[in-house]
Amino acid sequence: MNPTPQEKHQTLQRVTIVGSVINLALGIAKILLGWMFRSHALLADGIHSLSDLLSDILVLVLGKIAHQGPDTNHPYGHERFETLGTVLLGMILGAVAGALGYDSIVRLFGHSTPAQTSWLTLAITLISILSKEWLYHYTLKAGKQIRSDLLIANAWHHRTDSLSSIVVLVALVGNYAGLSWLDPVAALVVAFMVARIGWELTWSSLQELTDRALPEEETEAIMQAMSQEPGIKDVHDLRSRKMGSHYLVDVHLVVSDELSAAEAHHVGLRATQRARKACADIRDIVFHIDVSADEQGQLHLPSRHDVMQWLRPRLQERQLHLHHLKLYYLNRQVRVELYFDHHQQSTTLELQQELIADRPVWLEDIRLWFTPAASASDKNQQETD
Repeated sequence: MNPTPQEKHQTLQRVTIVGSVINLALGIAKILLGWMFRSHALLADGIHSLSDLLSDILVLVLGKIAHQGPDTNHPYGHERFETLGTVLLGMILGAVAGALGYDSIVRLFGHSTPAQTSWLTLAITLISILSKEWLYHYTLKAGKQIRSDLLIANAWHHRTDSLSSIVVLVALVGNYAGLSWLDPVAALVVAFMVARIGWELTWSSLQELTDRALPEEETEAIMQAMSQEPGIKDVHDLRSRKMGSHYLVDVHLVVSDELSAAEAHHVGLRATQRARKACADIRDIVFHIDVSADEQGQLHLPSRHDVMQWLRPRLQERQLHLHHLKLYYLNRQVRVELYFDHHQQSTTLELQQELIADRPVWLEDIRLWFTPAASASDKNQQETD
C-alpha cells in the first residue's frame, strides 16, 4: 500500500532527526578525543560526522518542499525537489570520496605523525561504526518503505561515515602493530566505494531530471493491459516520465469511429484503471482518444460550424427547428444525424431527400431522429450551434 504524502513526510522527518542527533553526538565526541590524543584521523572523522548534519538539514528542507501538493507554479507537484536533493547528496558523497582519496595518497607517500592508540579512541571508533551502520540500515529501510530516493541517498551517506570510521580503526590498530601503511591503503578502497555510490545516486537522479521514460518492459506491460479493455482497438504513442517515486504517462487510445465521445471517454477511463493495476507507480495518466479511421484523411472534412452553415439556409427555408446535431467522421466522409421535434417529421423527410439528392462529396449519409417537442432551452442551444 502506497504511503500518503503526509506519512512520507512524517517518516522522513522522524528518521532524519534521529540521524541528526547521532551525528551531533558522535561528531563532538570524536573531535574531543581526537584533540586529546592527537589523532588526526579521528579528528577528521569527527568533522565528517558533523558535516553529515548539513546533509540532514538538506534532507529536512528539501523533503518538506518535495511533499507539498501542486500549486500554480508547480502543477505536477514538488517531488522533483527530492530528486534535486538526491543529486546534491550524490555530489557531496563524490566530494567526500575525493577528499578521502587525496588525503590517503598524501599520507601513503608522505610522512605523518602516527596517532596515539587508546582504549577511548578505539571505543568511540567502534561505537561510531556500530551506530552509523545501524543508522544506515534504519534509514535505508524507511527510505524503501516510503520510496524516497532522498532518504535512501542519506542512508548511503551514513554508510560512508561508518566506512570512514573503519578506516580510523584500521589506522589505530595498524599504528599499534607498527603497520601504519594500512591506514591510507584502506582509506583508498573506501574512497572508491564512496565515489561509486555517489555516482550511482547522481546518475540515477539526473536521468529522472531529464525525463527518462519507464523501463521498456513496464511500458509494454501497460500497453498490453490497456489494449485488453473491450472497445480499445490499439494503443500507441505511450510517453512517460518519472517524478519522485511516481510516473506520469501520456498515451493515445484508438477506438471505433462509431463510439460517441462520452462512450469513448468511458472506455479510456476503464483502460487507465488496467494501466494502474499493471504499474502501481503511475500517478497520473493523460489519454487521447483516436478513431480507427485515417486521421490524416479527416483533415479536409468540414467542421461542425461548416456543416451548420451548410444546413442553416435550408432549415430556415422550411422553418425547421433543429434539436440536436451529431457528426460521425467515417472513412473520409461525414455522417450527419439530425434530431427534430416529432411533429416536424414530414417536412424533415423532404429535407433529407433534397440534401441526399444534391449531396456534397464529403457527405456519407443523413439520418433523422425525432424527439418530443423541444424546450425553450433546447431551442436556444440550437441557435447557439
